Order: sequence, then structure tokens, then C-alpha cells
Amino acid sequence: MGIVRGAAVGALCLVALTGCSAESASGPVIPATSLTASPVPVGAVVPDRMADVPSAVPTRISIPALGMVAPVGVMDASACPVLDPPTLDDAYWVGCRGRPGTDSDGTVFIIGHSLSGGEAVFNELPKLAPGDDVEVTTTRGTLVYRVQRTATYAKFGEVQTSPEVIERVPGRLVLVTCMRTPEGGETDDNFVAQAELVGAIAA
Repeated sequence: MGIVRGAAVGALCLVALTGCSAESASGPVIPATSLTASPVPVGAVVPDRMADVPSAVPTRISIPALGMVAPVGVMDASACPVLDPPTLDDAYWVGCRGRPGTDSDGTVFIIGHSLSGGEAVFNELPKLAPGDDVEVTTTRGTLVYRVQRTATYAKFGEVQTSPEVIERVPGRLVLVTCMRTPEGGETDDNFVAQAELVGAIAA
């Protein structure tokens, strides 16, 4: 599937988390109370590439198709549901959601800023396409996720109810951009990419 364009309704960088910050947020919002559990998607795992990699906090993200490699910081669980990545250069793992690993019990969320007319970690993320791989590295190994779907949602009203955000799915990775203007202001949209686990390499 391609990119789905949503109506612009608000000025947050909200994701199913609910924004990148509080009240006049600039990031995504994850409504943890609305999560629903779903099984690992059929066919998501490729057995010959799947080692046992216990869940751990991610330290790096790599997207070969975009030529992107970036460190991953931690957004503490206490920051949920409204999140605002503190830097432009780093991606951030959302601590109130799942940790990446072959034994993960939920969806892994990694968020980052994109900046129109400037430099930010997720500037190229909207170029992701279904079939692209995303590699997430932890101290225990590397998890390989394959993009299944991308969409652009309005920060208010749409992103909080999107299936990528409200479902808790072991083996799923969701990437979200907190889009900003060159002046550092907020935009109306969040770009969201959903990927499923297809491989794992032990450290």
C-alpha cells in the first residue's frame, strides 16, 4: 500500500501516543488505555533468518533503502502518552511500549523529528515504501522488520485511532515522525510506518 493522506486538523506531532509534547504538543501521542492485543501476523517471520534475540532497549536504527543510520535514545515510560523527542538528530524508543526482541510482547514504537527545510533524523522517512527493511539494534542483537504500510495522519482525531497505534502486536514496529516547520513550529501531520518482524541476528 502507498501513503494515505489524512485531513489536517490540529497542530500536534501526535501519534497513537498523542503528540510530541504536552498540550501544545509537537510530537506523537500513544493512548495506552485503548490498546488491543493481536497475534503475530501470518507469514511475518522468516525462520531461516530468525535467531533467538531476547527483548532489550534499542540503541540504533538503520534503514538501508534510505541510507539512514541513527542512534536511538530512550523516552521514559513516564513521558507517555504525549511525547516530544528532545533532539533533532536522534530517534527515540517509546518506553511505555514493547522492547524489540523475538520474545517481545507488544508493538515497538520509535519516533523522531522531521524538519521542513532543515536537518532532522526522520527527514527521509516519508520515502519509505512497503518492502523496505528497518534494522533495530540492541545489546542482544539485531531485529529486522519489513515495512507493510505507510500513512500520513492528522495529529488530532486520526492518528490516535489508527490501527498502527492502537493495536498491541508482538513482532510489530511502528515508526512515527514529528513533523516541524523550519522555524521549529508544529505541523498538522504525523507520518506513520508499520513494519513486521522478518529476521533476527543474535549479538
